[in-house]
Amino acid sequence: MEHEHDCGCGHHHHHGHAGCGCRPAQGLREEEAEMLRRFASREMLPVASFVMASSAAEHCRAVALSPVLLEQLSDTLQDVRQRCQTISALMHRDLLSYREDVSVCGHIERAYRESEVFKYFEDTVSEGGVMPGFLFDTALLEMGAVSLTELGERALEA
Repeated sequence: MEHEHDCGCGHHHHHGHAGCGCRPAQGLREEEAEMLRRFASREMLPVASFVMASSAAEHCRAVALSPVLLEQLSDTLQDVRQRCQTISALMHRDLLSYREDVSVCGHIERAYRESEVFKYFEDTVSEGGVMPGFLFDTALLEMGAVSLTELGERALEA
């Protein structure tokens, strides 16, 4: 898997794991360790929640997918689900934390709205909304951020 790290020469190098000597932090699967490394060089990364709501019953809402971390506007649902599962597992272990009270730049939110996976989500909710008895008819995007915790930093150092 392609990643970046400091080898001690003062420069960052991008490379795959083959022969680089990087190993997953103890007790972490490779994809979990790679995800933690992505957060290590940033204060936080913007994520989204895909939420279904009802125009008929204001109190009816359900989170369909969260936390969504996009890499590209063309990300597939399978890619996004895998990242959601990885981030959720790391949050469950207190290695990452989620915040809803973070202001996200408009261009980032717009990118999430224009992504293939959110368009697919909107279409799916719209299709369900016309079915008799289906309560949810509105697709919402709620932005937040995920960051590395102290425990997550220690896990990377291990």
